[in-house]
Amino acid sequence: VLAVPSAFTSNECWSMHRRGARLIKLFHAGLTSPMILKHMLDIKPLGDHLNILPSGSVSPNNASEWLKAGAVVVGMGSNLVGKDISLKLGTPEFHAAVEDWKNTGRPIVEKLIKEIKELA
Repeated sequence: VLAVPSAFTSNECWSMHRRGARLIKLFHAGLTSPMILKHMLDIKPLGDHLNILPSGSVSPNNASEWLKAGAVVVGMGSNLVGKDISLKLGTPEFHAAVEDWKNTGRPIVEKLIKEIKELA
């Protein structure tokens, strides 16, 4: 089990690293940007040692930007999974959400996986 502390500023990230964090969740990433992460990681020696996981408003549409900026991994919850995860099984709303996932969500995720493979 890997404990992943959360931080927002570069000072907080560095503090978590000095305390032994191997991975640091940058939360709420939606309040910052991939460009800010890139500039934060460009600062030496700070950026040479940080493994950052942006989370919060990361989506299939912007995940590759975060990875190109230096994130080692990204966190996505509701922006990645279908709406069906929060609905009661068997209801009309559930079936509509499953269809939406098949027609809309799944192709977006497949595109994201392809982009991530190209970055590796």
